[in-house]
Amino acid sequence: MSISLPSKQIYSLNVPDVTNISVAFQYNFFTTDESVSEVGGVPTKFLEKKTGEIDSSFIQYASTRAPRFVKISFSKPKIAEPGRLSSDSIHKRKNPAIPVQNGSLIADHLDKIVSEDNFSLNDFVSMNFHDGQIDDKLYNFLSGSMAVHTLQHDHDQNVSTYKLASSYHSTISKQITPHYLFSSLTKMSTSNGTRFHNKDGQRIFEEYFDRLKKVTVTSQINSRLFFNITNRIVKNPNSQFSDDLYNAHKFSKKIQNNAKNTLSLNATDEDYKTFVPFIDVKVMNAAHSHDHIGPTIVGYIVDKVETTKDGHTIAHPPLIIENPYTSLIADFKVKYDTVYSYCVRTIALFNIPAFDEKSNTLAMLKVLISSTPQAKAHVQTIETISPPPPTDVNFTWNYERINPTTSLHDHFTGKPLSGTGKPGSLLVHWTFPPNSQRDIKKFQIFRRRRLDEPFELLKVYDFDDSDILMPDLENPDKRLVEHITSPCTFFYDDEFDKEKNSTRENSFIYAIAAVDAHGMTSNYSAQYQLWFNQFKNALEKVLISHTGAPKPYPNLYVEADLFVDTIRVSGDNSKRFKLYFNPEYYHLYDNKNRITPVLATKQTGGKYQLQFINKDNQKSVTLTVKIDDQLRLANKTLAFPNVRFGGRRSNTIQPV
Repeated sequence: MSISLPSKQIYSLNVPDVTNISVAFQYNFFTTDESVSEVGGVPTKFLEKKTGEIDSSFIQYASTRAPRFVKISFSKPKIAEPGRLSSDSIHKRKNPAIPVQNGSLIADHLDKIVSEDNFSLNDFVSMNFHDGQIDDKLYNFLSGSMAVHTLQHDHDQNVSTYKLASSYHSTISKQITPHYLFSSLTKMSTSNGTRFHNKDGQRIFEEYFDRLKKVTVTSQINSRLFFNITNRIVKNPNSQFSDDLYNAHKFSKKIQNNAKNTLSLNATDEDYKTFVPFIDVKVMNAAHSHDHIGPTIVGYIVDKVETTKDGHTIAHPPLIIENPYTSLIADFKVKYDTVYSYCVRTIALFNIPAFDEKSNTLAMLKVLISSTPQAKAHVQTIETISPPPPTDVNFTWNYERINPTTSLHDHFTGKPLSGTGKPGSLLVHWTFPPNSQRDIKKFQIFRRRRLDEPFELLKVYDFDDSDILMPDLENPDKRLVEHITSPCTFFYDDEFDKEKNSTRENSFIYAIAAVDAHGMTSNYSAQYQLWFNQFKNALEKVLISHTGAPKPYPNLYVEADLFVDTIRVSGDNSKRFKLYFNPEYYHLYDNKNRITPVLATKQTGGKYQLQFINKDNQKSVTLTVKIDDQLRLANKTLAFPNVRFGGRRSNTIQPV
């Protein structure tokens, strides 16, 4: 005779989730410890500001007072109306009266907040099922099934996918539409970033599987059956959830054994009790009217996690939002160049009836329940705005300063000898541009002779006082970099000679650029052509280009069409770029059979840079391309018969 075990009741709560979580980093101005301290430079009143009191006006005010912050926004959830409420109760539900609380309702009871997944008896295990690879799994499952189906029926292997889906549909349930099979077979939304365009070039957004990827199912599994269920799923090669339950299967047997050891065939009161930490308890006859109208959203908790550069994660104290009507907050405790993840949970106040065993009376428990953590929003706290170029570029001829290049030098020390040399030096000077971020930490001085020549870097003034120096994105010659403790806005060009550079044909063109503390460089300043008029005994200058010319195109704003655009794209064709490496030769031989390298590879420290410029807003981005010479590492040769190099025929090419 079989014996039925006592049934167990399950408590299930559903707290609505916030949606449309968005995070954005805002960089306002520079502080020296921004890369090492989360609170460096942040005023105390911002750090002590309650999160629920932050709104759009305060964030706008913080843009001029706080050096940096992460702005977090989301859509507020709604609690579904319970059925068959009186009109008076419904009115109260739309305008819930939050109980008066001395202090902080959420922060003071943070350790008593229970997740909706854990609100159950000890005899059950809460599991969340979320399949972010449902399109890949369906494709593999259906494509394999379709292959078996076509082989069994000897169908044409070249038939279209649509016909295959229609044919396969005839063998399965009619509840599954042919369109669903077709979408699964073609993997329309693989990687959640696949883009498709129709014949007219218009973008097609495929959201068929994207909606399914966002579905999360919460289940409670009996602890005494936990191992049996996970074991059958993991061992089944055709199961769609074998990967999801693999980690849970590792400890499922221990949970099931513990549950069996406590098995009792007798039903007792303890089997039907749930233990939930409560924040308040009142006897039923003294409870307020709002205790009978269901749950109320009282605020939110924003979980914050930092990801270090070595891949480790650091959990930070959560942000507490005590105002349920707030959907915009800011995190002022952030470091520069750090990855943060934010997850918003809804906190609801539930009124649960209970029985007080001591007084034998019914009571009402107030319990704080949080929603299940959903998808996280990630942000990297880096600045993407280049500094403006220097302004007020001007030139002065110093008649009294001795040009050291014209002096005699000590044979042993190499220093100029006093009393020797010709007086007269060119002084180039400029001013800081208007920059609210206050992060300019370097100046670059450039010069060239003619418009058809590139600029030459003469000097770099580096006065960066950051606690952690960011890498230089341009890697100038270290011999040209001068490290100083305070900004310098002038430079003596001792190669400018008033006799050699006395005509416009023998003149120089000068420009200045600025570099910020994060390695981002400005465009060129205004460019001036300069020479010394010996008849006037004074400098002559002519404005060649207005400020703002990109570094790869210094002649962009010159009053003439000095070059022809080699690549011009517009419309939908400008959204995708493919770069192919297909050289005709790997190296050449000169007339003396010496190898002349023609490729700059990663192994030789070389690289190529492509700059893309938006002519509408004059913004640019630089793409760095490095050629990885794997043949050099493997010490291999390439066989290209009958290849001529500089007039010499060869059958093998040694990689550079």
